[in-house]
Amino acid sequence: MSQNDHIVQVDDNVTPAKLSFTDTFNVTFPLLDRNLAEGRGDRVVVRWRDRELTFGQLADNVFRMANAFRRLGVEPGERVMLLVKDVPGFYYGFLAAIRIGAIPIPVNYFLRGHDYTYMLSDSAAKVVMASPDVLGEIIPAIESNEKKVAVKIVVEGEQDGWLQLDDLLSGEETAADPEPTGPETDCFWLYSSGSTGDPKASVHQHKDMIYTSQYYGIGTIGLKESSVGFSPPKAFFAYGLGNSVSFPLWTGSTIILLEERPTPENTLEIMNTMKPTHYYGVPTLYAAQLQLLENGYEADLSSIEFCASGGEALPPALYERWLEFTGL
Repeated sequence: MSQNDHIVQVDDNVTPAKLSFTDTFNVTFPLLDRNLAEGRGDRVVVRWRDRELTFGQLADNVFRMANAFRRLGVEPGERVMLLVKDVPGFYYGFLAAIRIGAIPIPVNYFLRGHDYTYMLSDSAAKVVMASPDVLGEIIPAIESNEKKVAVKIVVEGEQDGWLQLDDLLSGEETAADPEPTGPETDCFWLYSSGSTGDPKASVHQHKDMIYTSQYYGIGTIGLKESSVGFSPPKAFFAYGLGNSVSFPLWTGSTIILLEERPTPENTLEIMNTMKPTHYYGVPTLYAAQLQLLENGYEADLSSIEFCASGGEALPPALYERWLEFTGL
């Protein structure tokens, strides 16, 4: 790999900042290798209630997973479907697929088997990675699918006929060269909700995560290396994927994740105890949290500098109530 490959330049002398990419560009290089080169290997990038992941641990396991994918015969352009909760294995599968030029597809793991049958057929996915809770829905979908899945990986625990993530990682090296993709090479897919027909795959390119991270993460909401985000929206949503993956890896900051379904109680408890600076909510959650706070629930939100809302339109009245009650 040339020292002049996989580089993005940010010109801050103009507004908005101008981004320029080398012809050979794989987005995992600025998101992973750059953080190691700049000395963040021991810094925590993802934090949960009971565990955490440093930039160095993340990079090591992504590179191991990339080598495992290559050994299993996964080729550039082939699809890797992820039905994985917001756990370390999501990061490993998503970023490792991109590293080798394959195309990860994060999928809503709350769907039913017939949804997965359609997506498997539509994407012709060669690999499926799944959390244990999703196996009851995805296994029948795989078995009924005409386009056979060649590689099946369970992220935690065991399942007959499936490879175990920990076993795959343990046998691989912690170095993996990035595939020489380009800034406009297909990087990952996200399926639409299918509210007006069958779900459609929205194709994102390697440059796209840098644009959203620079112009929204830094330019709009003010993320910096010392920032600590909290994202109840899951990483299979475009909103959650930016919050949880692109933004912290581009800015060198930290993200807090919630593995279980978000509730007003468990989200306010995390905001109270883990002290994020940036909170990413959705209108229904803001409304439920506000009702709890107005009814006397005590939470110290003094660490928070900025609240974002996404997923659906934020009603102006709800915004005004939140601002009035919290000052945020």
